[in-house]
Amino acid sequence: MSRDLVIEGSQGVTMPLHDLTLEQLGPFISRFYTSVLADPELAPFFATIDLPAHLPHIVSFWAMALFGAAAHRRDLMSPHIKVHAMHPISRRHFDRWLHHFNSALDTHHAGPKVEEARTRAASIAAVMLHRIEQG
Repeated sequence: MSRDLVIEGSQGVTMPLHDLTLEQLGPFISRFYTSVLADPELAPFFATIDLPAHLPHIVSFWAMALFGAAAHRRDLMSPHIKVHAMHPISRRHFDRWLHHFNSALDTHHAGPKVEEARTRAASIAAVMLHRIEQG
């Protein structure tokens, strides 16, 4: 699947959107979390996180999940459970997180890997919500 991105104010200049690649994963994650941190409902969840130090771990996780890169070996649930204990995370928050994830994908990418990322993100959000609700 290929789409074109029309750049505002560029007199109809279009740029093709390409599928997400391993090389583009870092910039994508950075754009995504920039958007998340600008969201007043989601930003409080990240107040105690050193995001610049955490981003490489997020990129590593998605590299493993989408591209089979070297195994990601960090515990994903414990940090989310700790955040939930301080600031309860609801389905609405995960839905907003998914909205930002999908918007960041749609802004620059289109293709099978994008659809896989979208599906995996929805599945991960559902599993995380279930697990944090269980305690």
